[in-house]
Order: sequence, then C-alpha cells, then structure tokens
Amino acid sequence: MCTVASAVSLIVTAVGTASSMYERKEQTRQAEKAAEQESAYQLGLLETEKAKNMEEAQRALQRGEIEAERQRRNARRGIGDVRSMLSAGGFELDSGSNLSLLTEQAEENQYENSLIRYQAATEANRLQNQAWQTQGAQWNLQAQKKLASSAARSNLNYQQGKSLLTGMAQGGLAIYSGLQESGKIK
Repeated sequence: MCTVASAVSLIVTAVGTASSMYERKEQTRQAEKAAEQESAYQLGLLETEKAKNMEEAQRALQRGEIEAERQRRNARRGIGDVRSMLSAGGFELDSGSNLSLLTEQAEENQYENSLIRYQAATEANRLQNQAWQTQGAQWNLQAQKKLASSAARSNLNYQQGKSLLTGMAQGGLAIYSGLQESGKIK
C-alpha cells in the first residue's frame, strides 16, 4: 500500500515538474515573440528614417544644382546687361577698368555658384551621416535582440534544470518516505 502511495506521489511530482517546465518554456516563447515584434517594429522605424534621410540628401543635392543653375543664368543675364549698358554708352569692353569690372563680376558669380554647391553638398553629407547613424542604431538593435534572446534561452534552461532537480528531489523524498513507512528503511 505504501509503495502505491509512493508511486502515486512520484507520478504527481513528475507531472507537476513537467507542467512547470512546459509553463516556463511557453512563457519564454511568448516573451521572445513579443520582443521580436517590438524589435521588428523598431527596425522598421529606423529603416524608414534611414531611407528618408538618404532621399532628403539626394533632394538637397538636386536643389543645390537647380539653385546653382538659376544663379548662373542670373549672373549671365546681369553681365549681359552691364555689357549692353557700357557698349551703349560708348565704353570699350576689351581693356582697362571695364574689362576688370566684368572679370571681377564673373569671378564673383563663380564664387557664389561654388558656394551654393558647397552648401548643398554639406547639407547632403549631414543627411547621409544621419542615415548612417540610423544604420548603426539598427545594427545595435539587432545585436541587443540576439543577446536578449540568448539570455532568455539561458534563463529558460536554468529554470527548467531547477524545476527538474526540484522534482527529482521531491520524488526521491516521496520514495524515501514510502520506503520508511513500509519499514524497508529505518
């Protein structure tokens, strides 16, 4: 009779241990799934931000080219107007201070054009750097996700081992108690 009670106690302990191990595994799986969903969401946000920054960088370069072309046309028009006025006034354009004036104006226009392109390139570089920082954040998030997953699996293994050892100890105590009651062990 005592051995039947010990066997029943052992079976109940084994079932309880297995149930506990399954619950812990299921909790860990659900936590990993929730973390995976959050990570995917964050990675999506970062990818969108990176794409937006790269697109804005391209637009900045395009705006710079358009503005430089606009400035170049206006400069040509302005120099043409000055030449027309000087010619209409009877001034010579091929030598002297009038030629210096036109040359300086052309150089000033070229400088402005270069400045516009430089500013556009600087803005594009700033936006591209932001995009690369976002890429770094993505890599960091992916590494954190892997680390958290590994830690969760290690914790699960620890908890399952603990449950198994506790169950075995309880089963051993049940068997020992049964053997003591039956008089086989004193």
